[in-house]
Amino acid sequence: MSNPRKTDVRIEKGSDTQPWDVVHWAGPMDEDATIFLTPLFQKIGKKCLFNFKDVSYVNSNGIRCWVLFLREFKADRAIEFTECAPVVVSQMNMLPSFRQKVGVRSVFVPFTCGNCKRMMNTLFLAKDFPAELSELGTGRCEKCGSETSTEDLEDDYFGFMDL
Repeated sequence: MSNPRKTDVRIEKGSDTQPWDVVHWAGPMDEDATIFLTPLFQKIGKKCLFNFKDVSYVNSNGIRCWVLFLREFKADRAIEFTECAPVVVSQMNMLPSFRQKVGVRSVFVPFTCGNCKRMMNTLFLAKDFPAELSELGTGRCEKCGSETSTEDLEDDYFGFMDL
């Protein structure tokens, strides 16, 4: 990802083998979100996958823009989310209207190293979402090899699945 304060929205059109158009959102989802969302009505087909891997932050104005957009955009489209950054997962958990019952294919879970305190995001597919956070287990730090954990996360990190 480039500058976390600059939004970049890239569209990857679907094909015969992959019929979903993919919208890659990088940077903030803020008061300027409508500038990037409005053109999607004309550019995106009937199946749309939003990739939120590189969302750097979401503010209240961005939430408002997103919720209003999604309400209308999903009326005649199949929509799913993928590679949701922890900031997006947080919004889905706090505000059911952020997700609006759209399917979620995968999310990143932040793990923290007990030794060097480095944070690493690990991708989990929907089929592997645990019933409880403790079921995620531990991992190994990419930097020092020590054990990592999710001890700083809320127990309802995957709570959005119940909404």
